[in-house]
Amino acid sequence: KNLGMEVEWKVVVEKIVRAEKEEVFDVYTNYSEWPKWNSLGDIKLDPPAPESGPGSIHGVGCVRVVMNMGGYYNMYEEILSYDRPNSTSYSLIKGMFPIQNHFGQVDFESVPVEGESTTDGSWTKVTWRCRYDPHWGMAHVVKWIVEKSFRDLLDDLDKYLHKNKEQS
Repeated sequence: KNLGMEVEWKVVVEKIVRAEKEEVFDVYTNYSEWPKWNSLGDIKLDPPAPESGPGSIHGVGCVRVVMNMGGYYNMYEEILSYDRPNSTSYSLIKGMFPIQNHFGQVDFESVPVEGESTTDGSWTKVTWRCRYDPHWGMAHVVKWIVEKSFRDLLDDLDKYLHKNKEQS
């Protein structure tokens, strides 16, 4: 799961997303569609990824550019693993001043839901973990920012998928 590495996670955020695992994974890993549902900033692929290979354009080797603050503060993240519909991982390769050596993993797990109607009777527990090295004196601030960003993004994902479910 962790690309064979022992990892001491600095941030772990869990969220129950009100949709089935395959749908949650597919929406989360379709980076070119992130602007439709996330509030953290635009995202693009750089360069546009190849159309073939694991996960096609959003899989291993894809570089997603998260553009915040009008594009003045970009983060470049390379996708390291893509195991549909179970997990994906990435590494920050450029940007995000107060941290370096950022490695993240996002896991998707079906969880049973009582009284809800889904095709397979489950929702999805998304667990987003990361480790990084903060610049000296920034550890608490960076942890707060990273946790809030992960929580906000997963909340946006849940709202988007649940809203689409209600409209269909």
